[in-house]
Amino acid sequence: NIERRTNSFIVVILTLMLLLCLFSAIASSLWSDPLIDDIWYLPTSDPLTIVNVFATYLILLSTMVPISLYVTLEIVKLVQSFHINWDLDMYDPETKTFALARTSSLNEELGQVEYIFSDKTG
Repeated sequence: NIERRTNSFIVVILTLMLLLCLFSAIASSLWSDPLIDDIWYLPTSDPLTIVNVFATYLILLSTMVPISLYVTLEIVKLVQSFHINWDLDMYDPETKTFALARTSSLNEELGQVEYIFSDKTG
């Protein structure tokens, strides 16, 4: 659930970033067209220049995408699985074993239990 929500946020951020890059490239070409004779040191307004300006803004605005968010979520899941492994309340004295989290997403899966089936004595 949290990964789906994060993915949807990333898609919204990428869409916003691409729209900003497109708007900035168009605004840059509109600004530089009337001044092309005065700013001889800048490239002309051919279609390839607009692609270059778009790529420049794409690189500049790429810091909007929180790639570190995925890494942080995975580290938090790993630390939570270690806490499950070290929990003294989950120690079984008969077998002398602690709980064993074999996956880092165990904490999320435990929260999705909807039904518990039991007999009359349970």
